[in-house]
Amino acid sequence: MLKMLFPKKLVKICFYIFLFAFLIAGIKKTSKMIPQYIPLPLVAGLEKRMEPSDLSKAGLIKLSDQELGYLNQWIVDHPLPLFCGKKVVTTPSELEWVYTSRSLKNTPSQSYFLSVGAIIQNEASYLKEWIEYHKLLGVQHFWIYNHLSTDHYLDVLEPYIRSGEVELIEWTVKKYPACQLTAYEDCIKQAQDQTEWLALIDVDEFLVPHQHTSMQEFLGEFDQFSQILINWQLFGTSNIQSLPKNALLTEHLTYKFPTDFVDQKWNGNQYVKAIVKPSHVAFPVTSSHYYNLKPNYLTVNGLKQIVSPNTTVPEIHVENIQLNHYWFRTLDFFYDVKVGRRQGVGEKYPPEMVEWLLKMGQSEQDFSIQRFIPKLKEAL
Repeated sequence: MLKMLFPKKLVKICFYIFLFAFLIAGIKKTSKMIPQYIPLPLVAGLEKRMEPSDLSKAGLIKLSDQELGYLNQWIVDHPLPLFCGKKVVTTPSELEWVYTSRSLKNTPSQSYFLSVGAIIQNEASYLKEWIEYHKLLGVQHFWIYNHLSTDHYLDVLEPYIRSGEVELIEWTVKKYPACQLTAYEDCIKQAQDQTEWLALIDVDEFLVPHQHTSMQEFLGEFDQFSQILINWQLFGTSNIQSLPKNALLTEHLTYKFPTDFVDQKWNGNQYVKAIVKPSHVAFPVTSSHYYNLKPNYLTVNGLKQIVSPNTTVPEIHVENIQLNHYWFRTLDFFYDVKVGRRQGVGEKYPPEMVEWLLKMGQSEQDFSIQRFIPKLKEAL
């Protein structure tokens, strides 16, 4: 009787439907526990060059032919699958997927004490010094967001990607400052479960503690706080036209603006950058200088004095720590790169202002970073 009501084929079909439904439910549950990585077509067969249609899910459809061509060539020349597509955390309107480096070790996400997040654009010549310096001070991991660079940044970063120290994200949001703010928000959200402290700084900015030999020692005294605002110290060109190959920026650029330099129409050392506990940040991110915190969490300066989260602070304090800001770098860099880049976002640099800035940048010498140079040279 049962055989008549439930033929053998029907029983098999029902069994497979049940099994399929069970597997789908298991996959959905598991997918919430693992990162949403989507391998790109080029990972399986590197002989196939990237086409825009292959990359639409990775966000690279917005790259120019030159930028896309550079990535093509680099990936063809580097056969290991270092990259894949990944859904972004912030999901800005211009971008849903990014092209990001992937760990080759297949290990669970590590937990770090101190990490750094940064966005770069054609900074390849300065990246290695900046990374090695901050590694020397105790930074364990870097999230680096590349904003449409066309230089050799991939060649510089490859060893750090392979070691797992750098995660590189191709960030193609073009409008400024949205490109930076969305990248930082994405970075903070990624970092929330992976690092206790996160410094969000630029590649021309170097953390310099005065009383401690590492940033980990320094931060060990700030455990009860959630955000530390660190004052800039703006450095000029030291009247150097260009640096010789392999010369250290931090060794040769020693002249800076006055310690307490403030200029309301331009910039000044009243500006700060933040080291923050990412799990204590309240979203959205509205500034690249500080971050709003969840209730009952405190922001302090380098002297542990409570301050309001802001782009600038009322008083400049660099007794315990400062952020060396090599905004000008060399004369060639200032004239050939910096002025044009800043004019592109609406700033003006008439000749008289340029002359004044270059003169102010020669006001004082500051050798505070020099104590780290010998070990930095060894690392390089």
